[in-house]
Amino acid sequence: MNRKPGKEAFTNTEWKLIQSHRTPAQVQPLTIRSFMAFRANHGDGKATRSRKLSAIRSLFRYLCREDQITRNPA
Repeated sequence: MNRKPGKEAFTNTEWKLIQSHRTPAQVQPLTIRSFMAFRANHGDGKATRSRKLSAIRSLFRYLCREDQITRNPA
């Protein structure tokens, strides 16, 4: 099953963060750090934050490998 996550997979603030960057190439390392700090301040545990960061890193590795972006901010 190849289901793309929709808006319902994210909190409102996460969705706003995603929408604020029109393309993955616009994401900066500070954006990712800010997102992780936001999640920590909103109660995500260490394991949850680790999973989210792992998913972010995997996404950007994939985008680099597929030549969709030139640098990996994660």
